[in-house]
Amino acid sequence: MAADKQGTRWGNSLGIGAINLAHLRDEGFAFVDRVLDLGCGLGFVAGNLTAPFKVGVDLYRRGQAVPRTFPGVMFLGGDAGILPLKDESFDSVLCLDVIEHVDDPSAVACEVWRVLKKEGSAYFSTPVRGVNFLPDSERYTRFLHEHWGHKRLYSREEFISLLKGAGFTGVRTEDYMHLTTRAFLYLHYAATSLSGRVDGRLARAAERLLYGASRVDEKIRFWSAFATMAQAKK
Repeated sequence: MAADKQGTRWGNSLGIGAINLAHLRDEGFAFVDRVLDLGCGLGFVAGNLTAPFKVGVDLYRRGQAVPRTFPGVMFLGGDAGILPLKDESFDSVLCLDVIEHVDDPSAVACEVWRVLKKEGSAYFSTPVRGVNFLPDSERYTRFLHEHWGHKRLYSREEFISLLKGAGFTGVRTEDYMHLTTRAFLYLHYAATSLSGRVDGRLARAAERLLYGASRVDEKIRFWSAFATMAQAKK
């Protein structure tokens, strides 16, 4: 079973990556020797972890040069539903903002379970279904999800059920990305679009604001969460 074959837009991993990284750190999630970042984009999250062995997997278009990733990350081009990796080869696996993009999310969850070592932990994140950025903005929110290529949105219960169906146990979720973070997230996308560069000054400045906003959101939660992160044990 194959996952989404569309090419990756590498820049989109930077803004959301800053939020995911901040949330992982705030939650005190532990990473050990071998970490896999599935759907890594440019490798921002893995590149900022302290694990000694880090592998990033993502799609890239045929004929396109393999992108330069963050230092210390070994990049592999591959399909999330058919990973070119051995069984039980990683202590921790990240699958952040990937499940909502693929055609066969069950296949991706099963592959994460397969390559994860016994007693290892996997971290999945996805937007929460039915959450609006502003009151009466359901149409605009739906447009954003379509623009980002989201093929399905999950309730928390559906998300947990998907992971348990793949064999994971001890699944717990934590909501994050509240009002402040989302405001700066859209600012980041606007900066990237205006400058035409994912590594331009505007995008970098927005990333720094995103990181700070995500930490504020953990303390002051003005709005319902836009996303949830699950820690799942094998």
